[in-house]
Amino acid sequence: MVTKKPKEEKSFEALLGEVETIVRTLQEGGVSLEDALRLYEEGFASVKFAQQRLSAAREKLEVLQKDAMAHDEDQA
Repeated sequence: MVTKKPKEEKSFEALLGEVETIVRTLQEGGVSLEDALRLYEEGFASVKFAQQRLSAAREKLEVLQKDAMAHDEDQA
């Protein structure tokens, strides 16, 4: 189900795919309480790292926008 690559090395898309798979598995039912808790923990960790990826991308976009605006002002 989930690859062995550490979460901090996975792309946003890979993390999102993990969460989708976990949600689907939990919605289908048929898993023990212990497995459901393990999947929930795994999904929560994936969401956390995905949020970090989004925050990093947002920060990068803000820097790029500021640089572009400063460049535009220099050209004026």
